[in-house]
Amino acid sequence: SDTVLCLSEPLLLEAPAWFETYRWSTGATSPSITVGDYGVYALEAGYECGILRDTIRVTAPPEWSVRAPKHLLLPWDSTRTILVEESGAADALAYHWSPSEGLSCTDCLRPEVSPTYTRDYELEVEDNYGCRQVLQVSVEVVVPHHIYFPNAFSPNDDGINDFFSPLYGDEVINVHAMQIFNRWGDMVYSATDGFKWDGRWQGHPAALGVYVYQADVEFADGNREIVSGEVLLVR
Repeated sequence: SDTVLCLSEPLLLEAPAWFETYRWSTGATSPSITVGDYGVYALEAGYECGILRDTIRVTAPPEWSVRAPKHLLLPWDSTRTILVEESGAADALAYHWSPSEGLSCTDCLRPEVSPTYTRDYELEVEDNYGCRQVLQVSVEVVVPHHIYFPNAFSPNDDGINDFFSPLYGDEVINVHAMQIFNRWGDMVYSATDGFKWDGRWQGHPAALGVYVYQADVEFADGNREIVSGEVLLVR
């Protein structure tokens, strides 16, 4: 029978096997043929009582297309809708996004996206006739490289600003190490976790003055930086 479908791969046209002879409009004389173009295909099939003739029309489905941005910039810890646009006269389209992480839905046209790091998404769209279109969308997450170090502290045991330590949020994955040096380059503090300098060096209160710190910081986008600065020790 006549059919409407997407010829993304060759289509098999097959006649019953009990005929004695076959002649297709393509010139083939076998019971079946494969076709890769739209059009009308005719068959004459002979048997002892005569010849039967039939045709089949292979028709292209309605044309359609979808468009999506290839690249999106997304500020850290925010959400944005992927604006996919449809055009054409397609029947119902099915959508499938992958991977699912960071998406509000995987079977909708315009999902909201909120990944924690830069990643690529794939959208596969298919109609009822098997026509498919695949799109790629790269979502670049812009992670702020923010970490706060106090510029002064007063380790005098009054319960206020007695320790020097970094402050940060989810944009920082880890602080791998931190060192503090005095004005002569002596390292007065070093740690790989639990970063809280109490203002002491070699078991005694460190001298008042300016110290230099440096920290190995890993951010949520995977980048690592050496963050450095100065801190004033007062009492």
